[in-house]
Amino acid sequence: MKKIVSLLFFLLLGGALVSFSQSSIEAKMKDVKKRHKTEKLAKTEAKKREKSGWTVFEGSLPMAEQMEENFIRQNLLDDDGEQLYYFGHGSFRTDDKNAAYKYACLAARQDIASQLETELVEAFSTDIRSQKVSPEESVTVSKAFAEGKAIVNSKLAGVRPVVRIYRRDKYQFEVEVDMYYSRDKARQIAREAVREQLAKENTGLKDLVNDVLDAKIKK
Repeated sequence: MKKIVSLLFFLLLGGALVSFSQSSIEAKMKDVKKRHKTEKLAKTEAKKREKSGWTVFEGSLPMAEQMEENFIRQNLLDDDGEQLYYFGHGSFRTDDKNAAYKYACLAARQDIASQLETELVEAFSTDIRSQKVSPEESVTVSKAFAEGKAIVNSKLAGVRPVVRIYRRDKYQFEVEVDMYYSRDKARQIAREAVREQLAKENTGLKDLVNDVLDAKIKK
């Protein structure tokens, strides 16, 4: 049942997206930077991190610049007050710096996926209870959702974190990353993948999902 909720969430939110041009995003970023005084906040945060032993990865932006971009992206909103990006944080400790980075990124991607799950349950908890779905249909939906989720995860795997920092004690490296991914892109990718899979396997189930989608959009 939870995977059915997940499917419908992607379909609904993917169908009601607002696209933002690059110029629009840049204007929003400038506004956030001015209103929140992000440069000052970033310098303060960078000094705090460096004092605690944190440093940036080779080839990365300076600590203060990473912190500022982080602050800006966290505060970017669309016209309805919703964040433009999903934000994921990950950390990991091990004796190998590259391995610590790899698993910190994995944790950040899982953080984003967890946020998606939370949103979908809130969006569809009432509607799903009123739907009668057979065990066979449930299996079909699960397969369709797995297809969509796999595609989204593959896209997330190529996302470069905004913040990439590490510190080392006597025995281990500790890595922290902050990652962002466009809500617009994530929802569109998942929606199209799931719809295509449902169309191949079960036309009736596709109609059921679209009925719920249409009802929500009209509200």
